[in-house]
Amino acid sequence: MSEKFTPSYLKKRHYNWGVVAVVAALGTCAIVSMFYWQPNGSLSNLIAANPESIFSKGDYWRLLTSTFAHADLEHLLSNSLMLGFLTYFVASFYGLGVLLFSFSMGAAINLATLAQYDANTTLVGASGVVYFLWGLWLTLYVFIQKNLSVGKRLMRMGAVFLVLLVPTTYSPQTSYFAHYIGFLMGMISGALYYLVSPKRASKDEILAELNQEEVESDEWGDPEWEDNLISDVEAKD
Repeated sequence: MSEKFTPSYLKKRHYNWGVVAVVAALGTCAIVSMFYWQPNGSLSNLIAANPESIFSKGDYWRLLTSTFAHADLEHLLSNSLMLGFLTYFVASFYGLGVLLFSFSMGAAINLATLAQYDANTTLVGASGVVYFLWGLWLTLYVFIQKNLSVGKRLMRMGAVFLVLLVPTTYSPQTSYFAHYIGFLMGMISGALYYLVSPKRASKDEILAELNQEEVESDEWGDPEWEDNLISDVEAKD
């Protein structure tokens, strides 16, 4: 299978960092959250972000630490499944560089979100990064999977978005702005990454692979192949 972004690229993993990346990401979330949950800890007051700490005091490190911190165990567990799933696939198919960039974009997502909040509103959680990773993955899928029509690719992207990323209930404690600004940033990043990546396949490389798949389909795609095989064997007997 091609190492270029041809339609077969998403059929297998290209990097072996998936499991390590999941353990590192979820482990960091758990450790930072445990420090945050200590009411009298020396670090607990240095983790979460709010508009006052960022825009008035200049505690910019909080933009990153607040990504890994979670309000409570339920909040941590609710983000862990999707974060672990996406971390594994992004690290396995696009590498650690893309994954680390995605987590660093959590700071930009938090900055944009806090700019919309009141001074004392606290922001914690990795859901902005989760939505960023979804935007990145789905956009790259649309660009890469050229064996399907544009309409089918966009329909699948829309179906995933509606089923997995649109909430069925409203929670006042949830920052929906962080979710969807994260998704939008992920889409933009995915598009830019595809366009500038050295792995971007040429039209000739894509057509060559699609033509090869068509030949293989013609060879093995006969719906009556079993009957034909039996007839050939009987004829030889």
